[in-house]
Amino acid sequence: MVIICPQLETHGACTDPLCTGYHDVHLCQLCGIFCASTKWYEAHLASKKHRRKLAGQDGGHYRCTICGTLVFGHKSWVQHVQGKRHRKNAENKGVSPEVAPTIPEAFPGKVFCGVCDKQIPEGLWPSHPQSLEHRRKEGYAAFKTALEEAEKDKHGIVLSDGLDFGIMENADAARGASRTLTIESTVPSSRVTIKKVSLSSSFVSGQSP
Repeated sequence: MVIICPQLETHGACTDPLCTGYHDVHLCQLCGIFCASTKWYEAHLASKKHRRKLAGQDGGHYRCTICGTLVFGHKSWVQHVQGKRHRKNAENKGVSPEVAPTIPEAFPGKVFCGVCDKQIPEGLWPSHPQSLEHRRKEGYAAFKTALEEAEKDKHGIVLSDGLDFGIMENADAARGASRTLTIESTVPSSRVTIKKVSLSSSFVSGQSP
């Protein structure tokens, strides 16, 4: 059984070198899940469920507040906001075209669950919050929030982006990879000292499944 590091899951970071939990965690924002190893993440990306999401067959309904258009599926939504008509409408209204979709009101006989982003039949709604799918979505939302909070600049210290190595092929990893990190302080006359640098994956006590 894979147990994700409690500190990582709650706070978005772990500083305990003796921690035995898994830290090799990847988020799929499209599907709203996190995977406790690179292998699980790669398997998820190749899964039918994920590919259906990419194809816009997830069944989600989205409404564009700029165009008043109802769009079916995530892929269709992405195509809509990138389209000329949408951007022209945004320009005419003097607003940014990068707008978040709104969820239409629940359909007759169904209740919309904002956590799972889907319509639930009224008869199943009382037991839905205790379902495995709903609880997994809640866990994902909490973990994503913790990661975002951990990544924020704090106390005047500003870090540049670009430290995510992503998923690398073994051959590429064997040749080595590098990223440049810039650390700046917005506080006049302050000093920054780096005492220790480590990768979260180095905390993993065993091989990922």
